Amino acid sequence: MKTRGLTVINWIRGGVDAFLVVSFLIMFGAVLLQVAARSFTNYSMVGTEEIANYAQLWLVLVGAGVALRFGKHVAVDILVSFLPGKIRFYISLINAAAILWFLSLVFEGSLPLIDMGSFQKSPALGLPMWTMYASLSVGAAYMALELVLSLLPGSEAHQPPESVVSDAN
Repeated sequence: MKTRGLTVINWIRGGVDAFLVVSFLIMFGAVLLQVAARSFTNYSMVGTEEIANYAQLWLVLVGAGVALRFGKHVAVDILVSFLPGKIRFYISLINAAAILWFLSLVFEGSLPLIDMGSFQKSPALGLPMWTMYASLSVGAAYMALELVLSLLPGSEAHQPPESVVSDAN
């Protein structure tokens, strides 16, 4: 059962990573196309700015979960690092509970937006707006998943950070 769970988690993470690469390439391509069109012609492409904005929206909201996976979010933990391990663990549980509460608010708050977005269209391309508002729900759910997984021993978030300073001083 443990192996099957890890396989599902790895499959989800691989899908998220691939989705983020595609989102970045779409954003990059849209901006590049817009710049090229403005530089080499007297015309601007309709919708490229909108595509880039929506790709960036998905990239940031889902990418926040990947940053959480590797423990790359900013944290002020200088005082906590001096505490004994057991107390640090309980503080991390309280911290995780507060973050999960916030993520649940984001998730719940996005549901009415998704409903409204089902009859709204984006201005330039006429895309259904629920697809943009859904990034809030998906990002919050994925961050919650990675947060829960980060509490497990051996997660990537518990790995010591790589040193930026060389030891050859």
